[in-house]
Amino acid sequence: MYALRVKVSRNSGQFRRYKVDLPQQEGKFQVLYEKTCEILGKNNILLDYEDDEGDMVRLTSDVELDEALRVINSYGDGSNPLLRLGIKDKVTDSNALLNKCKSEPDTVKKDATSMQSSVSPTHEGIRCYWCSTMPIAGARFKCLVCENYDLCEKCCCAGHHDQHAMMRIADPEKTKIR
Repeated sequence: MYALRVKVSRNSGQFRRYKVDLPQQEGKFQVLYEKTCEILGKNNILLDYEDDEGDMVRLTSDVELDEALRVINSYGDGSNPLLRLGIKDKVTDSNALLNKCKSEPDTVKKDATSMQSSVSPTHEGIRCYWCSTMPIAGARFKCLVCENYDLCEKCCCAGHHDQHAMMRIADPEKTKIR
């Protein structure tokens, strides 16, 4: 086992410090990820560390974590190293429509209304998980993480279920879901 001290900074300016025992072989990143999720009480996060040039580098694997450990061990005498992590939600920047809905709600409503007034495709047999509208008329938003989770455009733009990336399906005839 390899004892690693970790300092996590969150967007809110909060810091957390903890120790994690990493295996010598495979599985180091998974252990670090799970411990960090447990400490923060949060899942679906991204881990970044500050490298020797001051850049924030994403950690996604044992190989990348090994490089991060090499970098932090090069500071000082290498004993009792501290890994500084930055945390982001996995879907913070991945859903452009949702970001637009939040920043320009009137524009999006106007655009959605004009699109619906022309020809509004219907997603037969699909129910909005939030408002229970069935079938969904207009754009349908399917969660890419949860199984069988769909929202209508109104509920998606309202920010419901914004913790996961959503796939926009404008026309069920043109987009087949397997």
